[in-house]
Amino acid sequence: MIKKFKKFIIFFLLLILIPGVSSANTGNTGNIEDGGFVAGEVIALAESPEHAQQIALFYGLELKSYAYGVAVMYAPEPELAVNQSRNTRSAEAPVLSLNRIYTSFYTSLNALQWHHAEMESESAWEYSKGAGVLVAVIDSGIDVSHPAFAGRLSPDSYNSFTENTGLSHVSDDDPGGHGTHVAGIIAAAPTEFSAVSGVAPEAQLLIIKANNPASPKDYTAASVFRAINYAAEMGADVINMSFGRDFTGGVDPAEQTVITNALNSGAVMFGAAGNSRQSNAAYPAAYDEVIAVSATKQGYLFDSAYSHYGPQIDLAAPGTLIYSTARNGGYTTLSGTSMASPNAAGAAALVKSRSPGYTPQQIREILTGTAYDAGEPGWDVNYGYGIVNALGAVRGYTLIYGDLNGNGQVGTADVIILARHIAEFELLTGIFLEAADINRDGKVNIADLIMLARYVME
Repeated sequence: MIKKFKKFIIFFLLLILIPGVSSANTGNTGNIEDGGFVAGEVIALAESPEHAQQIALFYGLELKSYAYGVAVMYAPEPELAVNQSRNTRSAEAPVLSLNRIYTSFYTSLNALQWHHAEMESESAWEYSKGAGVLVAVIDSGIDVSHPAFAGRLSPDSYNSFTENTGLSHVSDDDPGGHGTHVAGIIAAAPTEFSAVSGVAPEAQLLIIKANNPASPKDYTAASVFRAINYAAEMGADVINMSFGRDFTGGVDPAEQTVITNALNSGAVMFGAAGNSRQSNAAYPAAYDEVIAVSATKQGYLFDSAYSHYGPQIDLAAPGTLIYSTARNGGYTTLSGTSMASPNAAGAAALVKSRSPGYTPQQIREILTGTAYDAGEPGWDVNYGYGIVNALGAVRGYTLIYGDLNGNGQVGTADVIILARHIAEFELLTGIFLEAADINRDGKVNIADLIMLARYVME
């Protein structure tokens, strides 16, 4: 009877206080600028060089290369070869995939590091700066001599396009310094000449250069798959992927296998949603295993000028006018979901550093549970579960926001407590008062009650 009464109160509040929520547009609206796929090539996941050769022989193709679980084969008509493989595959020969092209998501603009204030990064550094965490940055490489990364670049860094290991093989050749900028957003450290900092300035970086030197803004699937496999094999705690391919290309079984294996290895993965204002996240961000990140501009606002949105979005993070490291030891400002994803990845590194035993799922739950709910109450297509809040994440407020009776759960009892607090029948103090500020605007009022009631009703 008591439970029914509580649910009646919530339902009553919803009827009186909460306007109807319009349905979100999540339909597909077209391609992003991803360049298609590599002509004359197909790829497959293989367990060894011998297995790779076996696959090639099975399909009557010539093996071009094999490294880190990825076989690349010559195929005069790639699409035909892939389609035929779906009908002729065997236990020893998996379905073939196109060697798709991925594109980095950024543009050149100008500003300073406003994003730390909105993510509360500096306050989070009182608890964690990312020490002891290995972050794999799959990108266009890095300025290896930049002082902001001194002493924190893994000597095992890898060029997955040329298949060479070592820092001498991962120099950033993207004209805009994409990889250097992304790495700086995650883990740049202040120097004697600059106070610019990444979100996790003490994290270690495993640089994996995956782009095509002949077209530095593009990445082939073979190179990306090798990169993800390598990151997992090297024990990366966090993987950032600020690139993507056309959502309309759909799920690629090999790509999903690589992603799933990396997750199972213990890596929490982040992907840029895309920069063409489409209503679905790009792949690989669109996979459930990857945390898809949309972009915000200053003022806790979704940047509809370019950011993708849609049903795959998990989090939002600052992406517009982000000031970070540049090639040749400098600093610059870029914008894009390429910048939003590493902001989220940096926050994950802070959490992992403070709680090394956390699994990727626990880190996901902490980030989504502590995010600043800037859009419609609860999850929405623009912000996902909200804008990343580094301070809330490292302090462990997973769903303590709304847990007003301290029982580790958020339920109808908490709605009653909050309603009583607003009516001044039951005044909250300390951590419970902070937990009652559901929308993180510094006030506890009817807006928080509405959000909490909606959450419980969902």
